[in-house]
Amino acid sequence: MPTILLVTATLYRHAVARLPYALRRAGFRVWAVCPQVSAVRYSDHLDGGIAYPDDIGPGGLALVMADAVERSGADALLFGDEVAAGVARALLTGVEADVVTPPLRALLEAWIGGVDGCAFHRSALVERVRGLGIRTPRQVALEPPADAAALAGLGAPIVVKRDHGSGGGGVALVATPGEALDIAARLLPSGTDAAGVGMVVAQEHVAGATASVSFVARGGLLLDGFAYKALHRHPEPFGPASVIAALDRPDLLEMARRVVADLRYSGFGGIDVILPEDGGPPVFLELNARPPQTTHLGHLFGADLARALFQAVSGAAAAAPDTPTARATTVALFPAEWTRDPASPYLHSAHHDVPWHEPRLTAAIMALTPRLRSPG
Repeated sequence: MPTILLVTATLYRHAVARLPYALRRAGFRVWAVCPQVSAVRYSDHLDGGIAYPDDIGPGGLALVMADAVERSGADALLFGDEVAAGVARALLTGVEADVVTPPLRALLEAWIGGVDGCAFHRSALVERVRGLGIRTPRQVALEPPADAAALAGLGAPIVVKRDHGSGGGGVALVATPGEALDIAARLLPSGTDAAGVGMVVAQEHVAGATASVSFVARGGLLLDGFAYKALHRHPEPFGPASVIAALDRPDLLEMARRVVADLRYSGFGGIDVILPEDGGPPVFLELNARPPQTTHLGHLFGADLARALFQAVSGAAAAAPDTPTARATTVALFPAEWTRDPASPYLHSAHHDVPWHEPRLTAAIMALTPRLRSPG
């Protein structure tokens, strides 16, 4: 039975906390390296793990990861968020590289060493994907001395987007170039990143419906994936999806396959696209170089991502689940839809994805979600 080591720097990201169940169900033993207050620790499906203090540095995290690799005998590494993946990349080449043990280095090189760093920078990735012949929004880097005239060709409204952000943070829709520059001034860090890529960009707004692909890949090979559209988001308009519906769109899976191959990506991830009102080809928006909140739902849509990863790691087909899985076409995500609208009809008409089979995790999520917290 192969062992997978889940490394995360997040505290309350529910998507990461839902992964151990999906991975264990697929056949993995699951270990976690996480902060002491991480929601992952409430999972009932961990075989072991190490919790580290919030103020740990890269060198300290390397020591914790090396200890976990030795104790677990990990066969695979999985990063639950971009922060953890960024630290891992730094461990291969940075000043802390001398504390990386040979077993940990072998896993880092196998699971993140080949991934192009462009995967973690939104604006740079848009340019790269355009080079693959995939439609992307036009964009202008909002670095000084950018001015309103440089944005005139983007039309109106304009999307202002920071390279690093999640949950809809760092994204704004504005009416004029002047407003875009004002927003950028508040979002722009003191300089650019190490690659010299502008950290805030203005993009043309492409009218249409949003859609996504959740996938799993190994060494640039797309193993499996499924497409869906967001029926509701919380918060609107750029927050995470709270209700999703399955889409039969082979073209979106093909887009994901091409992006994954170009980046040599490994692990779980997702791409976000626009399905334009003009009927043109899908427009690539961004890659989530981490497990999105829908990763564990693939079995409902006929694409069990954890089982596909198990087969790639072990070379054997995953065992059939103990109980058959009922298919779903619409899913209300927990706790997002409950938080968005406690009276939402989707809580009853759709598959409501509450992890009742993990009572500790369910209780923890409800306690950590203000609108669901019980009085007292």
